[in-house]
Amino acid sequence: MKRFTWYYHRLRAMPPAEIVYRARQKVDVWLLSLFGPPRKLFQIRQPLESAFSFRIKAPSPRLVEEAAEEFARIAQLAKGQKRNAFALLGLPERDFGTPINWFTDPVTGKTWPATENAFSIDFRHQENLGEVKYVWELGRMPWLVPRAIAARLLTDREVARTVIEDIISFVKANPPYHGVHWTSGLEQAVRIVNWTWALALIEPLRVFTDAELQCVAQYVAVAADFCHRFRSLYSSSNNHLLGEAVGMEIAGRCWRFSRTAHKFGDLGGRMMDGEFPRQVTPDGACVELSVAYLLEDLEWSFCAAAVRRHANVGLPSTWLQRWGASAHFLEMIQNEGCPFPALGDSDDARILPLGLEIKASHWPQILRCFCGNSANYHYAEQPLAVRLARWIWSIDTGDQVASKVAMMSPPKDSVPQETSSSHAELFQPSGILVLKGKETKLVADFGPHGYGPLYAHAHADALSITIDGAGEQILIDPGTYCYHGQRVWRNWFRSTRAHNTLEVDERDQSEMRGPFLWGRVAKTRLECWTLGGRAECAASHDGYTPWRHRRTISTDFEDKYVVWDEVFAEMPLAIRPNKITLWWHFAPGELSVKDGHATWQGKLFECLLEWEPCGEAITYLGEQAPLQGWMSPKFSVRVAAPALGVHFQRPAMPFFCRTVIAIRRCAPDRKASGVTLFDPSELGRQDK
Repeated sequence: MKRFTWYYHRLRAMPPAEIVYRARQKVDVWLLSLFGPPRKLFQIRQPLESAFSFRIKAPSPRLVEEAAEEFARIAQLAKGQKRNAFALLGLPERDFGTPINWFTDPVTGKTWPATENAFSIDFRHQENLGEVKYVWELGRMPWLVPRAIAARLLTDREVARTVIEDIISFVKANPPYHGVHWTSGLEQAVRIVNWTWALALIEPLRVFTDAELQCVAQYVAVAADFCHRFRSLYSSSNNHLLGEAVGMEIAGRCWRFSRTAHKFGDLGGRMMDGEFPRQVTPDGACVELSVAYLLEDLEWSFCAAAVRRHANVGLPSTWLQRWGASAHFLEMIQNEGCPFPALGDSDDARILPLGLEIKASHWPQILRCFCGNSANYHYAEQPLAVRLARWIWSIDTGDQVASKVAMMSPPKDSVPQETSSSHAELFQPSGILVLKGKETKLVADFGPHGYGPLYAHAHADALSITIDGAGEQILIDPGTYCYHGQRVWRNWFRSTRAHNTLEVDERDQSEMRGPFLWGRVAKTRLECWTLGGRAECAASHDGYTPWRHRRTISTDFEDKYVVWDEVFAEMPLAIRPNKITLWWHFAPGELSVKDGHATWQGKLFECLLEWEPCGEAITYLGEQAPLQGWMSPKFSVRVAAPALGVHFQRPAMPFFCRTVIAIRRCAPDRKASGVTLFDPSELGRQDK
């Protein structure tokens, strides 16, 4: 029944043109199932050596020297007995056998369909085989490019040979349109990118034959055709469409084997020119309001830019503007030593894994290098991961066209005036508010629910906030944890009660209709803001109609924030809520409640919450019934983390609550002395 309900709501989200488009795709599915791929895709041009046209220049001697130790370890693993043992998406390491079983779920140990018609596999509505992202991640082969880098840096032909062997193994085990790895155009696009870079890296070592290259080229041609036939248009035009466009463009520009190559290259390039500036907004965020998917969008653009640079194809000026704006956005929302706030969904997947972690602080540096504005980041002083990324993505500062200052910020007519100061910034159209204290940084989601009409990667987190200290998270967004296969956990991590915001009558602000489908969604509006000597910003949403929730945040930039929450009726005769709850989720630490205030103590910081009027304060830690007090620091990983619910039963309406959040560094001898840094009564007197 759930499956039919999902299809009903999914159909309702489609405009008439999309219904016609999907019907045509069904005809395509029927023809491809009967006759297989068009024969023209297998007509490979000669000579093969000149047809594969992407090259990666030799690394600098200094890069080779500094990266040798790390990639020697990767090379050793590639040649050892545990060659096919991988830890995917935060899971424990698992050996997938020799040859690799490309269909093994690493959690359940069960086997996904390998020979079944791919178009008949319903991966969305099953919980028996496991999380489909795990087996898809296996098919992405995240170890491939790191091994190719190791082979190139160390001139190791044996490791290079393992790269081509794994690709050939996958091609032979996954004939076109059979098995779970042919169910997603995005997965095909990721493979096109990874295989292109891997083969370009090992090409100077001459370890693959013409026959092997032809085998891979035929797969790439069919994969690009798949991306073209089953483009994620209309209601599905999110990051998937961006990936499909890049997959087509790279197949067309780098794999000039078939007569269809130029068609894919031109169409993919045009799609990317339109989609990248649309999906990455002028303020540097993305339409899905997910930091993880912003990083994915940027990675797609990096790959397309590298291929265009190699082919002497220019880049639109809007790309430079988006890269510069994203560099500023990411720099603003991240605090020293902390990850990015977990706004919206995140699956921790990378488009082009490099073998070294690209940390949150590295992204602005990489982006400014792409803009040709790396004056503040001298090459020799950059982290090794950044310099490796510059080599892999062919970012040679000397070859860049310097961007104008105007390109580094959103166009003036795209944002209201006075939306930033030295300590505060309101990004628009994303609606992300950033307030900086001396050592803390508050990020508030005052923006829309996400990218409609599906809002696939959104959470019910309107008006939620996170706070980081320098080197430590304090108030957190609990994260994502899973996508498919565990509906209860998927729903909780997306719910209102899993975010630092207000809940009315235990309802979510927006209506979930599937793991990546929403029905009625909360509409948020910015109401007023001033970002001068004392910052104050207010926004509201209609997710609890007929009641409206308004939140106002103010600060004097002294690591203390005052949050006003109001719930008021938008129409007469509104029925009074039975319960209003304010939720606060903390990073792992010690949380205690006493006399109308709560204290959280972490390793570096102490946080005090004081609220009025009084409500019933309950702490949670790793609770199963009801689910509460969890966080997911990585996809597929969940740990207990303290949460506080301040419950107001049958509150007087309109409802008002004022919460003071004050943060200070822990005293070095705090645990030994038992001294508390805060005097709650004094704090209350100062802010009343």
